Formats: sequence, structure tokens, C-alpha cells
Amino acid sequence: MLSRAKTAKSKGCDAIEWDDVDAYANDNGLGLKASDQITFNKFLADMTHSLAMSVGLKNDLDQVVQLQPYFDWALNEECVANNECNLLLPFIKAGKAVFGTEYQGSAAAFCPTQNALNMSWLYSDLDLNGNGVVQCCKSKNPKNSTCEWVSETCAPATAKEFSEEAPSSAITSASISMVLILACILAFFA
Repeated sequence: MLSRAKTAKSKGCDAIEWDDVDAYANDNGLGLKASDQITFNKFLADMTHSLAMSVGLKNDLDQVVQLQPYFDWALNEECVANNECNLLLPFIKAGKAVFGTEYQGSAAAFCPTQNALNMSWLYSDLDLNGNGVVQCCKSKNPKNSTCEWVSETCAPATAKEFSEEAPSSAITSASISMVLILACILAFFA
């Protein structure tokens, strides 16, 4: 795992989201217990921090309360569709970011809830090609430099439009984080 983290660091990543860190909850053939998973996830967080990198938690929602102190932020897919967003609130209560995306439904339907929870959320199609992305934010203008959490959505935009037209100071933290996470995932597997 350390080798993988060092590879990500060498490719310019400043954060890692270790995926599928809930093996204890699945038929894993190893007889892993919840306590084993806590120990392993803490190890991943400590190791990532030792490389001066930020670490995000994805999956393992049943252990968020125990793991939140060790992780800097959380990333989720479809907590609205799966009715599990409230499980991520320990991050929000600790002043940490929660990022996520939905692949079904309508941003107009889920953005009010996500905004009320102070979660940074996107709608994207499953192609993950940057087309048709809708971000929950204050203004329908994606160039707005602040994102006060009210019930509106930004205009649909492509990743190219965000990067070429919006000055870097105008891109919200959610956009930056999601782009960096995707860039690091792509770089890691390149």
C-alpha cells in the first residue's frame, strides 16, 4: 500500500481516497471483523498522512463515527439514492468536507437536501466524461466565487468549460476536489 501511495505522490497527487475499505462487511473469505477494518483503515490514514497527503474516506459508512477523526474528508457516490447521507454527518459536524455525486435523478431534486447538509455535490452521468455535470451551489453562474449553501444548482457545464472559462479563484472547492480526485485516479492507473 505504501508503494501505491508513493506512486500517487510521485504523479503529483496531494490526496488519496482508498476505495472499498469495508471488506469486513462483505464476503471476503478472510473472516475479517469490524475491528480489523478499523485497524486497517487507521493504518491507511496514518500512512497517507506520513507522506504529507490528505486522505479521504469512501465506503465503510457503518464505521464513520470511529474513522472520522483519522480522515480529512469523505467522498460518496449516490448517498441520496441509497438514503445514507446522514451517515456522513460526523464529517460535517467536525468541520470536514463531504464530496459526492449522484448518477440518477435530478440535481434540482437532490441539491436542496445536499445544500442543507453542507455537502458539496454533483450530478454526473455514468460515463464520467465531464459532460452534463451539474453542481449544487448558490448561483446559476458557475463562475460565482462563493458557494453559499442555498437551494439552487449551477448551470450544466462541461469540465472543459469550467477549466477554460472560470478563473481559478472562481471554481468552488467541490469542483476542484472532484477534478483533482478524478485526475489522480486517472494518473494512478496510467
